[in-house]
Amino acid sequence: MPTRKILIVEDGYLLAEEIAASLRGFGMEPVGPVGRLDEACCMARERALDGALLDVRLNGDVSFPVASILSMRGIPCIFLTGYENQQIRLDFRAAPGLPKPFDVDELKEAITSLPSTRWRQDSSPLEAQRRDNHRDSHRVDPDQRLGGPPRKQ
Repeated sequence: MPTRKILIVEDGYLLAEEIAASLRGFGMEPVGPVGRLDEACCMARERALDGALLDVRLNGDVSFPVASILSMRGIPCIFLTGYENQQIRLDFRAAPGLPKPFDVDELKEAITSLPSTRWRQDSSPLEAQRRDNHRDSHRVDPDQRLGGPPRKQ
């Protein structure tokens, strides 16, 4: 099974690097980290992703445009915030949140609770065909939890 790719959108350099190291320790592949809204939106549109960790406040901006892109692609995200739920835009309040500060166990629990995504957007038609062929030959449980063990049949 391919490594889960998790986008990290966090403007705090040290925290972003700690998150990336933790993801690698969980056997996942961090994408980023990125700390600017424009770059995060670009990655959310163009990269093959299985999930995302989004800092709500991002260098004076908010990460809701990134969340919107991910939502349109069917990619789950977790909001990282030091603010209360009222700071989350109403249409994203149902999304999971991880209050700052958090520890490695809380991060792992939050990520493994995300639903697994099977649809991944790749830029090349050849890659899309390869992915479709692979998907047809290896049926996967769409309810399998991100980073978790496969469900027993």
